[in-house]
Amino acid sequence: MHRTIASIIVFIAVCFISTTLQAGERPRALVLEHIDIWTSSARAAELLERAGFEVEPLPLDESPLAFDAELIMIGSFASEHPQYAAYMQRYAADLSKYVEKGHTLLQMTQADQVEAEPPFLPSTHAAKRGDRDFAAALV
Repeated sequence: MHRTIASIIVFIAVCFISTTLQAGERPRALVLEHIDIWTSSARAAELLERAGFEVEPLPLDESPLAFDAELIMIGSFASEHPQYAAYMQRYAADLSKYVEKGHTLLQMTQADQVEAEPPFLPSTHAAKRGDRDFAAALV
């Protein structure tokens, strides 16, 4: 089940990337992952590579605007990463500009206790995280 959901997420990421790649070129993804205590998993880079991406770690000491990557993916519970808060404080506005330039930013689930709201959303958008658990989702 977990593998199926992860595959669907990678497929969606690939579909939403608007790019000027030439035939045979691989899209580039910068990934921030953290092995958390809940899932003990960090497979975003692996799944993106299997989907055909050239994958590199997201440099946490440089603005995302300095890179020509089609996708930045922030893995599940990356907000637990020791350098995440400092990165977001410094580059949240740049992440928003990165999206404005036509790139894709995909952030997976984060712990609401650590980050109640995504810091990179423009002032015209809002999202709040919650910790409601439920047995089934109805769509």
